[in-house]
Amino acid sequence: MGVTVKDIAEDCGISRGTVDRALHDRPGVNTETRRRVLASVKKLGYRPDMLAQGLVKGKSFSIGLVTFNMNNNFVTEFISSVEFGARQEGYFTYITNSDMKAEGEEDCINHLIQRRVDGIILQSMHPARGYARWLHRQGIPLITVGNRVSAASATTTSSSSAPPSSTPRARTFQRRSSATGGSSTR
Repeated sequence: MGVTVKDIAEDCGISRGTVDRALHDRPGVNTETRRRVLASVKKLGYRPDMLAQGLVKGKSFSIGLVTFNMNNNFVTEFISSVEFGARQEGYFTYITNSDMKAEGEEDCINHLIQRRVDGIILQSMHPARGYARWLHRQGIPLITVGNRVSAASATTTSSSSAPPSSTPRARTFQRRSSATGGSSTR
């Protein structure tokens, strides 16, 4: 097991709460204590446990990107922009490639959902009717790019539950992803 907040607290002779406040730049920690905590973090090689933080906060701090062809200059620039923007917001990006196959696209989406990503950006090549409904049933915030999904599924009906794009988490995800030129689907 790696270095924990408890280890840093013991090294510095302070409480775990003080370490937590120092690490997250919260008030109530003097400058010298914060400096000692950061020095201990470096000395001991502390790395935050993102899985534990995700359980506490209900977020994975990750997004998924499903693309159709990584050998396309537009797509590689797009991937780079998404990844940069996500990193600026403290998110990790899982990048998947469907190889322009509908089954591959669904496999990528299922893989990302199993990894509990906070949202998915989708460059879809899947024109099948009913696909938008399937995506909606997955219950995850989704932004499409090129939006072939809505065009192919114009007759999609609403369900009785709120669509994923209307949840606060989805709106935050969409706001943070707006620089990618995406649009949400329902």
